[in-house]
Amino acid sequence: MKAEAKNEDDEYAVKKAGQVLQVIFYLIYSLLHDEDGCLNRPKACNADAHAARRRFSGQ
Repeated sequence: MKAEAKNEDDEYAVKKAGQVLQVIFYLIYSLLHDEDGCLNRPKACNADAHAARRRFSGQ
C-alpha cells in the first residue's frame, strides 16, 4: 500500500512540475515576443509586421 501511495505522489509531483515548467516557458516566450509573434529585438521584423497589419486593415 505504501509503495502505491508513494508512486501516486510521485506521479502527482511530476505532473505539477510539468505544469510549472509550461508556465515558466510561456512567460519567457511572452516576454521575448510581441503581439505580432516577432522577437522584440529585431526592429525590422516589428516594422514589417506593423506595416503588413496597416496594409491588411486598409489604412
